[in-house]
Amino acid sequence: MAERGKFLILGGGIAGLSAAYSLLQKVINPKNITLLESSSRLGGWIQTKRYEDGAIFELGPRGLRPSGPSGRASLQLAYDLGLENDVIAVSSDHVSARNRYIYAHNRMHKLPSGIGGLFRSQSLLSKNLPGILLKETLVPKRKFEHDESIHDFISRRFDSEVADYIIDPMCRGIFAGDIKKLSIKSCLPMVYNLEETSGSIVKGLLFGKSPEIPKEVNSLITKASAEKWSLWTFKRGLTTFVNALEDRLIDSGVSLLKDIHLTSLNVNENREIQVKDDQRDKVFAADHLISCIPSKKLAELLPNKHADLAGFLHNIKAVTVAVVNLEFEGSILEMEGFGYLYPSCESQKVLGVIFDSSTFSEGDRKSSKSTRLTVMMGGNYFEEQFGNPNETSKDHLKNEALVALKNALGIQGEPSKICVSIHQECIPQYNVGHYDLLQSIRQYIARHDLPLSVSGSWYDGVGINDCIYYSQKTVDKILHD
Repeated sequence: MAERGKFLILGGGIAGLSAAYSLLQKVINPKNITLLESSSRLGGWIQTKRYEDGAIFELGPRGLRPSGPSGRASLQLAYDLGLENDVIAVSSDHVSARNRYIYAHNRMHKLPSGIGGLFRSQSLLSKNLPGILLKETLVPKRKFEHDESIHDFISRRFDSEVADYIIDPMCRGIFAGDIKKLSIKSCLPMVYNLEETSGSIVKGLLFGKSPEIPKEVNSLITKASAEKWSLWTFKRGLTTFVNALEDRLIDSGVSLLKDIHLTSLNVNENREIQVKDDQRDKVFAADHLISCIPSKKLAELLPNKHADLAGFLHNIKAVTVAVVNLEFEGSILEMEGFGYLYPSCESQKVLGVIFDSSTFSEGDRKSSKSTRLTVMMGGNYFEEQFGNPNETSKDHLKNEALVALKNALGIQGEPSKICVSIHQECIPQYNVGHYDLLQSIRQYIARHDLPLSVSGSWYDGVGINDCIYYSQKTVDKILHD
């Protein structure tokens, strides 16, 4: 156990909660940990809406992947919180894992499933995919070290059509962004590194070494590996994670304060970091602060003498996404799978549609058969297509979602339930140069010896797994430096 004074955490999303929990495992006195949240609830973009009839709508993220160090970190956290009996999962041979679609050219196209599927014929591209993949193995390794966009990288190694019709929709489903701006190095580091280590993406996937799984793992990680999980969540939705973390932290004596509206940040002559809430005329002080709030909000708190740091933080942008959750009577889908995505060259309004009932039927209502779907819209085109998020009509978003479902799936009836959410600036955009920008931020903090660390979706990964994993890494670094 380590004791390093008092800690402040800004932001009660999954990153902030994970940082607080990680500190709790290593700090002797839980009363030295304080988390400040600006809203009246914890969890950030994780929000589950539960109905009395058993139906579940995820208004934000809806599932986690178990693979890699970050995937195992989430599984470990769920295990540590005693949630293993609340977990539900789908395996890699489940229909939702095997059937993922792209809607283009006015029809559905099934994406290849697994490495073997890459070499089978497909309908989406005008060229032969196996031929494109074989040709990629002959493309020379890049001779430059600078970052490039995902679109440039994929076009260079594969084909611009692959970039436009496969990678673009897939990245829209994750980042809701423009792959002509998004960084290959920061958004898809594994793909970026395959070229560096193997000279070819295809060769790296086929012949590269599989990452070793630590031998000392808990039963949940072992089960996920043995059953080849593709995706997992909780029986009552992802808010289960948030509630369990909140309860554990409070029961342990950690201070979780909500509705805190900070106005400034300062470091005094004793290197104590202070943040102020003018509304309450209250100052919170600590020996170290972990910021898990949006980078621009942190920038707004900084004093003028750290204008350079504020400038770096302001350079990380984010996009707005509308989420329309719907329930329809009966079984209305003629196809099963995870859902489908749109290439941006064919749909700038709709990002994609998720077949929630097909993936996690446990979230359907209990009384009678129903079908739950989620339509995601906007992203980097939100303002262009729907206007100012503060003024956008939810009825308009609902109608656009219904039109999209009618055109692609032939669904014409009115939903029995509907929930429209507008998540403003919810997904940070790791544009070209993001890696160097992070270096500048962290080097500035180190050079000025600021008792400050940054973590969360704005920096090292936008997914829940990334937020949990890198918050833990952040705490480890603070305590071991």
